[in-house]
Amino acid sequence: MANVEILFLLLTLKLMSLPYITEGEEHVVGGNSGWIIPVNNPSLYSSFAASTTFRVNDTLVFNFRTGAHNVVTLSQKHYESCNVTDIMELFDMSPAKITLNRAGDFYFACAFPSHCSLGQKLSIHVTAGGSSSLTPSEAPLPPPPHSRAPTLLAVTVPVLVMAVATNLLFHSFFYIFNNQQGLRHRNIHQTQNKRHMMMARSRNVGILVVITVMLLKTTEAEDYEVGGSTGWTSFPPGGASFYSKWASNFTFQVNDTLVFNFESGSHSVVELTKPNYENCAFDNNIKTFNIGPARVTLTAPGEFYFSCPFSGHCSSGQKLSVTVITDSSSPPPNKTPTQAPAPRTATVEVATLLHGSAAQTRHVVGDSIGWTIPSGGAATYTAWASGKTFVVGDTLVFNFTNGQHDVAKVTKSAYDACNGASTIFTLTSGPATVTLNETGEQHYICTFGSHCSLGQKLSINVVNRASATPSPAPQPSRSGSPPTASPVPAPTTVPAPAPAPASSTVPAPAPGPSTGPVTFTVGDSLGWTIPTNGAAAYTSWASGKTFRVGDILVFNYQSNAHNVEELTKENYDSCNSTSPLAVYTTPPARVTLNKTGPHYFICGVTGHCQGGQKLAINVTGTGSSGTSPSPVATPPSGTTSPSTNPSTPSPSGSLAPPPQNSGAASLGLVGVSATLLSIAAAFF
Repeated sequence: MANVEILFLLLTLKLMSLPYITEGEEHVVGGNSGWIIPVNNPSLYSSFAASTTFRVNDTLVFNFRTGAHNVVTLSQKHYESCNVTDIMELFDMSPAKITLNRAGDFYFACAFPSHCSLGQKLSIHVTAGGSSSLTPSEAPLPPPPHSRAPTLLAVTVPVLVMAVATNLLFHSFFYIFNNQQGLRHRNIHQTQNKRHMMMARSRNVGILVVITVMLLKTTEAEDYEVGGSTGWTSFPPGGASFYSKWASNFTFQVNDTLVFNFESGSHSVVELTKPNYENCAFDNNIKTFNIGPARVTLTAPGEFYFSCPFSGHCSSGQKLSVTVITDSSSPPPNKTPTQAPAPRTATVEVATLLHGSAAQTRHVVGDSIGWTIPSGGAATYTAWASGKTFVVGDTLVFNFTNGQHDVAKVTKSAYDACNGASTIFTLTSGPATVTLNETGEQHYICTFGSHCSLGQKLSINVVNRASATPSPAPQPSRSGSPPTASPVPAPTTVPAPAPAPASSTVPAPAPGPSTGPVTFTVGDSLGWTIPTNGAAAYTSWASGKTFRVGDILVFNYQSNAHNVEELTKENYDSCNSTSPLAVYTTPPARVTLNKTGPHYFICGVTGHCQGGQKLAINVTGTGSSGTSPSPVATPPSGTTSPSTNPSTPSPSGSLAPPPQNSGAASLGLVGVSATLLSIAAAFF
């Protein structure tokens, strides 16, 4: 009869586990077209959604070029208005796989500028297990990926209760059956009945112990990956609200663990007091974690505050505050962490050979933002240098936090490639002061991690004082009129006691009606992107400017998100980038106008040209004067040579987003363990 009991338990477990082992289907969004701006087929994604049945546990696969597109989940309101600043989740690595973990409506879009409004958006309806009708979920957010008790209890407790009921039923029947035998064997059967009842009680006690363990397992500590697939990074989507919204989805309990995923050397994690957290101050850190992924166990109830101490990261939104409760969900008491002693700071000013008696200008690189990873990419330091004249004897001051950045002088090729392996010199103590002791182009980068590729790089041109002309400054008009001030913020200059005026504010007079090449920043502050008002933005920018042979166009854009392609007029008109004349993939791209006539440029990323990212100009000869150029010009810094290959950049390595933690793995293990314990109990 013990075998019958075991078979009954196994059958019960099998029947109850069937709904939980059903696998969902994978649906490739857009089919062979993938996740792009559907220029040639505006109804691509609505047709895909209409022709596909989506059920709970199905998976959407978004195939796209990493860096050129991404996937965000939105509420219905933000989806309809293409508001991609207030998102729920971000997936920026391809292929992005998203499991549909609830019934209802889901809304997806690409958060790159204008991509959503150009049709890169998807709305689907998910049914529950194949039912034909469904009431949409009222909550726009999908359930948090961490589930503690409900799923666990829904499967394991019914199985264990059934096991207890089976034991009681079996042994009650056995007791009644034996009592119906003759009086001759009464004593013998009574002894046997008592023995069986004792065995039943022992088994039931064992099963109740297992149930208790199961209930305790439901409060087991959880791991939470901070930021989900986005990880721990600066300038998160949505700014400072990103991590607070992420935290609002979960209930953190004592002994839970926060997992911060980041690249060591590019970020770190510090635990702060509340005042330091609010002010992004890092003078009294409680704990510091420099190696990613960092695991931080929440050891007490109360408030915990975390941020990244790298310069500018906290103010960009890389900060997290969580509230930790006890298992009983009692209100958390105020947590007063022990203040760590203030770390020692060192300020070292490094100077090289000073130049003679001429007046010197002290240039603070980046002004108030200092030397850090800029939010606007490499264009930030290009814009800072614009309008300044750098003269032999001047000094550059790089303000940064020791151990988080450095300054390295490199060759132009190393600057373009962000190669910090072979530097001319490296300064590791901030603020670092560099004296400009030779003429010509000079290039500086930060060698930490990917800081250079994220825009922490500077290129300037240094001239002799006798011939001081603002090399990166706005050029005077070709008709000889004085230059108009650039909208770039005024430089922070501290002249030496010498009476000569600071050269950064008084450019040398124009030598005559005809000047040297002019550098034009395409789109000025807009940069090279998909403009909100379409192609008219760049048409308006070019209007009124005179472009001559030898002039330079500078295209500022985000690496891997855009490029620059020069085309024929026919291909320009049709936005056909299959046969470009030249391709530029590394920002900022510098294009020298080396012949007269019309020139046509577009972005070759799918849909960008149709969205208005295109420019047509006419180049004249070099002899005659004409309409004055744009007052905003940029220096010949940080540029790359055009590619002669008509190829676009290859997509980054395809990586699925990090998996979200859930109770699924522990569900199977705990359920099987409980069943095995129940079966084992049947033998005693």
